[in-house]
Amino acid sequence: MKFEPGQIVATPGALEAFEASGESPLAFLQRHLAGDWGELSPEDIRENEFSLQHGWRLLSAYRLSTGVKVWVITEADRSVTTLLLPDELSLTKTLCTLIRMSFPQANREAQAVRGPA
Repeated sequence: MKFEPGQIVATPGALEAFEASGESPLAFLQRHLAGDWGELSPEDIRENEFSLQHGWRLLSAYRLSTGVKVWVITEADRSVTTLLLPDELSLTKTLCTLIRMSFPQANREAQAVRGPA
C-alpha cells in the first residue's frame, strides 16, 4: 500500500455497477492503493505519481467487465477515498460542500485532530 485511504465510501451508482458486473470493489481499491492507476493517460499517471509524493488528490480509472468506467479518488488530505462513476463527480463535490457547510464546527475539530495538511 503506497498511501492510506482514509474512510472508504462509494456512491450508489458505483455500488450498482459493481453488483451488475459481479466484481468486488475491494479488488479495485487494492489496485488504487498499490499505485496501479488503471486506464489513465501517461500524463495523468505522471500527475498521480507527482501527487503521491506531494500529498495531493489521487485518481484511478478502471473499466468493469460490463464496460462501465469506475473512478477511485483519494482526497489530498487522505481523509476519504471514494468509488464513483465519472458522471457522479459533480454531485459528490456538491454533497461534500454542503456537508462541510452544514457542520463547520465538526470540520474544524476534525482538522485540529488531523493537524495541518
